[in-house]
Amino acid sequence: MFAMTTFYTRGFDFMDALGYYFSIAFPWVVFAALLLIQKGFFDVNVAVPIVIGSLIGGYIGSKYARYKGNKFVKLMFIIIGGLLGLKLLFGI
Repeated sequence: MFAMTTFYTRGFDFMDALGYYFSIAFPWVVFAALLLIQKGFFDVNVAVPIVIGSLIGGYIGSKYARYKGNKFVKLMFIIIGGLLGLKLLFGI
């Protein structure tokens, strides 16, 4: 919602709007991770490969998104968001 709001109200292109969203969301994600670790919901054998995979995927994905452009990113955001919404709606 934040990305779409800044896209329409601030005149950002979609990738810049997502970048601002991620910079605002990062502290909340760190807080949630610390809270889950404190409560004991943490398995190093699972967490380390997940973090490494996320970092590699994020790096490659951001480079590819910059290469393909804003229109591609917006289209993929809508398609993947729609599919995930349908998945949640129908419990697939």
